[in-house]
Parts: sequence; C-alpha cells; structure tokens
Amino acid sequence: MTIQRTLMTLAASTALTLSMSAAFADNNDTDLNQSGNNNNVAINQSGGDNNSADINQSGNRNDAGSIAQNLTQVGDSSDLTILQSGNDNDIGVSGSNADDGTVGIFQNSTSSSGNEIVIRQTNNDNDVNAVSQASGSSSLSNNTLTINQGGKRNTVASIYQRAASSVSNQATVTQSGNDNLLARVSQDARAGGNKDNMITITMSGNGNGTGALTGAASTPGALTSTLLQGTDLGTIENKIEMVVSGNNNEFGVTQLGAEH
Repeated sequence: MTIQRTLMTLAASTALTLSMSAAFADNNDTDLNQSGNNNNVAINQSGGDNNSADINQSGNRNDAGSIAQNLTQVGDSSDLTILQSGNDNDIGVSGSNADDGTVGIFQNSTSSSGNEIVIRQTNNDNDVNAVSQASGSSSLSNNTLTINQGGKRNTVASIYQRAASSVSNQATVTQSGNDNLLARVSQDARAGGNKDNMITITMSGNGNGTGALTGAASTPGALTSTLLQGTDLGTIENKIEMVVSGNNNEFGVTQLGAEH
C-alpha cells in the first residue's frame, strides 16, 4: 500500500485548491496549515479510498469550502478534520441547504467503509454552513460527524446525513457560550432503515438554538432550529439526546418512523 502525503504551511492571505483525484487514487493524506486572515481552501479527493485531510486555519475571516472551492471526498474510509481559531470563519457554503448535495463540504462513501468529519471552531462569529455526508449499503458505512464550537454568536446552519438501510448516522454538536444558533440537523436512513439515527446535542449558555419558532418547527421539514430524523414511516430507532443549560434556549424536533 502506498500512502501519498501532502504537507503545506501557508501564511497571509492565500487561496488554495488541491485536487488529488487526477494524481493519485487511494491513500491520499493532506495536512494543511494556514495562518493569517482571508484564507480559503478547497480539496478534492475523489475516485479513491482511504483518503484523509487535516486543515488548520488560524486567523480571521478564513473559509474552508465555498461555492467556488468545495471540500469533496468520494470513496471509502474518508476522514476530514477542520480546526479554525479566530473570528468570522466559515466552513461550507453560506445560505445553502446541505440536503441539496455537494455544495460546501461533501463526503460520499460508495460501499464498504464509512465517513468521518471532525470540526472545531474557537472564538466568536464562526459558521458551519452546508455539510453533507452520504454512504452506501454496507453495515460498516456509518456516517459520523462531530462539531465543537466555543465562543459567542456561532452558527451550525445545515447538516445532512444520508445512509442506506444497514447504516447508522451519528451527529454530535457541542456549543458553549451565548447566542449560538443550531439551525438544522437532518438525518435520513433510506430503504428499510434498520439502523438508528443518533443526534447528541450539548449546549451551555444563554440564548442558544435561537430563532423565532412557529408552528412549522413541530412539523416535518421544519427550517428553523430543527432536529429532523427520517423521511418516512419506514425509518426506525431514531434517537436524540439533548443537554441544554442556560436561559432562553429554543429548538424544534421532528422524528418520523417508529421506536424512537
């Protein structure tokens, strides 16, 4: 087995696009460090397996995955880690719905092994926008997503996990601080749905999960401060664990199917 490793350290304002699909097939390992302000990065690892990307951005107004520069991993055993320290940083495409597919951050496991994304943002006014994961039919192809935000006025806008019948979706979101928004986490287990969807939310502080909830927040397809599991009554064993401390925290939860 040959492992292709790319190491980069960049300073100041930099726009970087890395495409691994043409040069290599399997076992791509990319480590990227960017320091300074107004940096953006795109990585395309497609058509191979066992791909890994580690991105570390320190500074303000940095982007990882935009409309023009997506972060894409297609293949088995994809692993993506993004660490951002600073203010006004973005991950994914602002204003997009991750249910639409490949914009921003996109992982697709085609058969035997699953996807994993780890995101950590520190300080204030940071956004995780459109992040989506899809997996095949194997029981090993679990989607796993972990997001940790510390500070004030941070946003998790749109997360979408889609899995086949023998696969589980697992999303863990932790937000500490005030006025943080968890807008939408959507999980869809297709065709049979004999594996569970799991959402774990931990929030500490005041005014989190903000957004003026209306009657739509208690129905399927709710768009504001919503945790949505399943698309039809065939989905089973949906689970949500929430630990929320503080004042003026608001959420809408929708579970479709049975055995919740």
